[in-house]
Amino acid sequence: MLKKIALSILLSQTSVSFAQTVQLDELYQRYVEADYSSLELPEYNNEVDFKAVVAALDENMEGGVLAEFSSPNDPETALTRATPADRAAAKFSQLKEGQKVQVKCTVEMTSGSEYLSLGECNLK
Repeated sequence: MLKKIALSILLSQTSVSFAQTVQLDELYQRYVEADYSSLELPEYNNEVDFKAVVAALDENMEGGVLAEFSSPNDPETALTRATPADRAAAKFSQLKEGQKVQVKCTVEMTSGSEYLSLGECNLK
């Protein structure tokens, strides 16, 4: 009986974090309405899951992959700049412009930028 109680207490204290599913264009619009500050978004520093189109691929300052994602509703307009999680870097380097993807990322601190910054991204 004590084992069951201890297990119940332990499980109730374990926090499981699931990525919130969002529409990329809606998330970006709220970012714009927050005067281009991600700090005002409830998703800030949390994982989001979304569908996107690869708008462009580039390198970040460390030479790693930097992906620009657009909404499937407007694939010509890049809304975010995203860096992959370490374990996803190889997959990111194989992306092609115009490719549709399902992505899970953490909304990072962004202020005053045209692009919303996302990090620790993984392809689903």
